[in-house]
Amino acid sequence: MVAFDLTYPRPLDSTIDFVRREASSGSAASHHAGRRAARSPVVVKRHGGKIAEVRIGPWRVLAATDLRRIADVRELSAGRTAVLIERSAAPGGPLTSILWQLYDAGGRLTAATHSNPDQSAALMMNYQTREACRTAVGADGEQRTVAQWKF
Repeated sequence: MVAFDLTYPRPLDSTIDFVRREASSGSAASHHAGRRAARSPVVVKRHGGKIAEVRIGPWRVLAATDLRRIADVRELSAGRTAVLIERSAAPGGPLTSILWQLYDAGGRLTAATHSNPDQSAALMMNYQTREACRTAVGADGEQRTVAQWKF
């Protein structure tokens, strides 16, 4: 099972902008550096600084819409990328759900968590082991697993 830290909101570093670096030389070292850089996520921002889309791996493109805002992109170790998506029912309306999605270097979704904005309940899915669980906040204020299954 994949563990997630559900404490939110956190201060987001909006200055992070991952850019793919292309190798300019034909040497073996620059070839490998170019292959490593090609695995980095590419973040495309709008004029206002908001994230318009994220490109992960050779084919995965996540785009923001009026109802879905890409709030944060984090490059992790082993070529993994975490993306925070905030969803609302109406443009400019209050948040209805918060999603963290974890992608591997190839752009494949490996894990995700989908939670309420108040963190009272969450659904966690591990696409590698094909396991999922639902959590809820107990009377003591602790997050507890209330259901677990394979899919």
